[in-house]
Amino acid sequence: MRMFRIPGRPILAMAGVVALMAAAPPRDAFWHTHLLKSDPAANDSLAKAPRAIHLWFSERVDLPVTTVKLTNAAGAPVILAPPMRPDTAQNASVNITIGPVLAAGSYTVHWSTAGKDGHPAKGTFDFVVKAH
Repeated sequence: MRMFRIPGRPILAMAGVVALMAAAPPRDAFWHTHLLKSDPAANDSLAKAPRAIHLWFSERVDLPVTTVKLTNAAGAPVILAPPMRPDTAQNASVNITIGPVLAAGSYTVHWSTAGKDGHPAKGTFDFVVKAH
């Protein structure tokens, strides 16, 4: 009499693949532009007010469609220069000069852009300037 045997290894392998797929970031995270880092960084608490915002993206962004806004804790806009590409080899970054010296308080950066695929990407992050 032959016993029916269920192969364990293929089932374990399939379970591993399913687990990896469930833990993987959404497809958009791989295919569309996203913010890699910033200066000031998200949730930074700064002793000195920054004079510029620097954003590094996963790919070169289209400057004509890139917007960056800065608001204070009350939601009032802060004057910013237009986004510019720095004169460095890092062509996936954007610099934005801040007009006035920022007072102590909380600020939110709102950014919007698109990469070579044309899909829009946007996000926000906060930072704090401490009182001197």
